[in-house]
Amino acid sequence: MSIQKSSLELYTPLYKIFFSISLLTVTVFCFFYMLIQHRNLEIKSAYETLEQEGKKSFSTITAYHQVVSGNNKRHIYTYLVTDEFGKIHEMTEFVDDKSHLRLRVGNTIVTRQKKIKLAGKEKILSRIEGNNQILPNYNYLETIAIVGIGFATLIGLCGFILFVFKKDSA
Repeated sequence: MSIQKSSLELYTPLYKIFFSISLLTVTVFCFFYMLIQHRNLEIKSAYETLEQEGKKSFSTITAYHQVVSGNNKRHIYTYLVTDEFGKIHEMTEFVDDKSHLRLRVGNTIVTRQKKIKLAGKEKILSRIEGNNQILPNYNYLETIAIVGIGFATLIGLCGFILFVFKKDSA
């Protein structure tokens, strides 16, 4: 006795597939957005308190790079920072024009450093004392997450349109 199923019983409407994909994708991108936003806020608040709470230390400049984009010149310095265990960490930082005039490769500079915990890992944040360059932001990851949420919503809207037209044609 074999039971034959009709092709209508095996048919999955396209709108259900669109709704499922949309729901899963919105959930993933919302989680991604909240995670990124929380991390960006932690980093921003840590940098804001670095000047007051940061430990003063001496660092050695190891490299200098100049990046020119259009009419803007950006000065990037790399220096070495040691933590309380003597482990050396390499830091890279954008420097403003005024601070750039007093910095040279090989010089020892005063830095402020602070240890923070991000995603279960300890990281060291450091900033050259007297540097007034605006900190780079990492909002591009938030933008990617928002675009993903918008795309998933568009897929859900397409599924809804298919559902409405299926009802009208039936």
